[in-house]
Amino acid sequence: MDRAPAYWDPIDPDLKIVNDFVAGGFLEVDGMEKLSFVALTVLLLNLPFGYWRAGSPKFSRSWFLAIHIPIPFVILLRITSGLGWQLVSFPVVVGAFFVGQLLGGQIRMWRMGN
Repeated sequence: MDRAPAYWDPIDPDLKIVNDFVAGGFLEVDGMEKLSFVALTVLLLNLPFGYWRAGSPKFSRSWFLAIHIPIPFVILLRITSGLGWQLVSFPVVVGAFFVGQLLGGQIRMWRMGN
């Protein structure tokens, strides 16, 4: 059986995009592993933005951008990974987002000696 091309297809929700991305379709990824992959990626994505945010005055334009620029990337990651929009995944992904922001800010404070 031929595999579908590696793009998100709303007609075929069983399309395993992460499988095609990770190991050319040879590695089977279940829901919990997919959620863990997305959460870890979101956390790592937000580290530099949290670092940037910690150096910006609160509620300034750069502070606002440091928080909101990663959001489209998180949405794109959810779509391309095939994670979907299950309610149970939101606390994990949102938590990873905020933990990444906070850890990035903590890294900045640690490096600056404050």
